[in-house]
Amino acid sequence: HFGFIVDGLLISLMHGSMHTNTMWSLRSSFHVSLSSFCIIFIAVCLMCNTRSAASAASVSDFANLVVWMKSHGGRVDPRIDISITKNGVRGATALSTIEKGTELLFCPWKLVIGSTGMQDQMQSGSGGIGMCEVVEMMANEIRQKSDSLWYPYLDHIELPRLAAMWDSTALAELQGLPLAQDANRHIRWFTQSCKGVLDEAALTALVSFVSRASEVGMIPIYDLLNHHNGKRNAKLYIREEGVQLLAVGSDNIQQGEEIY
Repeated sequence: HFGFIVDGLLISLMHGSMHTNTMWSLRSSFHVSLSSFCIIFIAVCLMCNTRSAASAASVSDFANLVVWMKSHGGRVDPRIDISITKNGVRGATALSTIEKGTELLFCPWKLVIGSTGMQDQMQSGSGGIGMCEVVEMMANEIRQKSDSLWYPYLDHIELPRLAAMWDSTALAELQGLPLAQDANRHIRWFTQSCKGVLDEAALTALVSFVSRASEVGMIPIYDLLNHHNGKRNAKLYIREEGVQLLAVGSDNIQQGEEIY
């Protein structure tokens, strides 16, 4: 409808001042351009709405994740929320002022994927639970779907668009830039060093691990926090019963402030 209205206005403005053939040529050209614009505009709106709906659904699922965490002995400060930040990404924010030193999260060892206690933590080298095993453990839990203990957590994960997930056509557009050679290094690590089989569950686990893992493995809720170079208002501590996240820094965390 918008196209027809603008078309009509254009014809009225040109009436009597242009030759009919010239007017028709301009009108047709303008109509095609306007139609193309409308198609692109609608497509962008649909993409934005889809993304917004997906993000909104993911944010609303945070309440279920908190219930799951608490049902297994975990603790989550009620002033923490997951929302779309001012930077347009999902992150943890404060619903009201949180005093420094406050416990933001406590996750028992039984909910950590990769470590079972202070004496049995994920290891980057030999001995203990290795990083390869953590990725495999997570992949196996993903394959179990709703039968997995971690289903409320795993179902909440949103994967970042790492280069490892690009197809060959997209990688070819990098035209020899360093990222093109580096894009598959994590996949190579998993398939060659870990001898892993890269199915859909393994890829999800691998990308999640690369982008979210802490020094002890995968910690539900904690790994929803974004990283910020130079700014930190929360710190993870290793305890006998589990892992604890405390508010740190010289100031309190203010309402609406993102937690890093």
